[in-house]
Amino acid sequence: MIPRPWYVEQLRRAERLPLIAVLTGIRRCGKSSILALYADDLVARGTDPSRILKVNMESLEFDQLRDYRAMGRFVSQKLPHGGCLLLDEAQEVDGWERLAASLLAEGSVRCVLTGSNATLLSSDLGTLLTGRVVEIPVETLSFAELAAARATVGQDELLARYLRIGGFPVLHALDYDEESAASYTATLVDAILMRDVVHRHSIRDPDALRRILAFAYDNVGSITSARRITDYWKSQRRSVSVDTTVNYLSYLCDSFLLRRVQRLDLRRRQHLEYGEKYYAGDIGLRRGLLGGRSSDIAGVLENLVYLELVRRGCTVSVGVAGEREVDFVARAGDSFHYYQVCAALDSASTIEREFAALEAVGDQWPKAVLTFAPAPITGRGGIPVIPLRDFLLGTEQGAAPDPLVSEIPS
Repeated sequence: MIPRPWYVEQLRRAERLPLIAVLTGIRRCGKSSILALYADDLVARGTDPSRILKVNMESLEFDQLRDYRAMGRFVSQKLPHGGCLLLDEAQEVDGWERLAASLLAEGSVRCVLTGSNATLLSSDLGTLLTGRVVEIPVETLSFAELAAARATVGQDELLARYLRIGGFPVLHALDYDEESAASYTATLVDAILMRDVVHRHSIRDPDALRRILAFAYDNVGSITSARRITDYWKSQRRSVSVDTTVNYLSYLCDSFLLRRVQRLDLRRRQHLEYGEKYYAGDIGLRRGLLGGRSSDIAGVLENLVYLELVRRGCTVSVGVAGEREVDFVARAGDSFHYYQVCAALDSASTIEREFAALEAVGDQWPKAVLTFAPAPITGRGGIPVIPLRDFLLGTEQGAAPDPLVSEIPS
């Protein structure tokens, strides 16, 4: 397994709190491996292995435990003197929140859970577990994590591969070739659509759902409103209502296949109620569904930067400054960073477009242009050009260390 020390450290910190730790994220992003790494860490720190109960609800071994009462009896039998329950894919247990609330109240068994649907927290926890949970969002591998685990491979070569196949850990741990990686992510898209969307929401038109996802992936980095998708349906001589499209987009976001990003009016500091953008939950998913196309590089790079900012704990918006648009406004606490993303600064018009958007913002928060190809200039008017690789590694001048690859504190 590829080490992911930052997540293990977050679970360590959660031990100090009388709360349930919940790892959330798209299927196959590494939650199960993090649980295994955490179990090893517990044993290394002196926990008796017999007091650690690992339950993976994707295994047929535990198929009879899909009701919270049955799971509660099983936990009592396996951990009669207390311990730690590591419950993988908790949403597969009907009434799981009742089980978690009961174990938390009794106090002898500590819970660490994982879930592959965003509504696991927004709906279920709104009843019994409000204020009793610490959520730890898990993303697929960052480039910095991958580079740390593959230190013998040249970083440029590694980045090129990362751009092509994405960050699902298994693809890199088992050295999948590009064709096999694309087949894996294509199968994964289908599995998530069926298990986390179609079955969960009783979708009557799975083909429309899949086409909406493909449309969103095909327009990564562009405004993708429900109205625009409805117009697309009309061009295909199909009738899918705006309300249905809105619901389907919401379900796709709940499953982490899509990430919705609002536009922010930078003068009024208000989010706009229209013109949102969507990004893939991992760039490998996009290639799995649409195939590889070199002309898509601009959207892929934007998607990659968006996911990296989310990994770093930022709240991300698309900035609107008058008639100009800033690719990303990253908010961390009370501070802001502004980013433009491009494949190359290969013409005077491109240079003008990228820098003019940042210059139109007008405040003094840090700004930068991120570029994949070597740039002919180092910056303009105090706004630097940063190589994408350096940004992803967190090694650009003045950057904070990437928390996902920092050492575990002693």
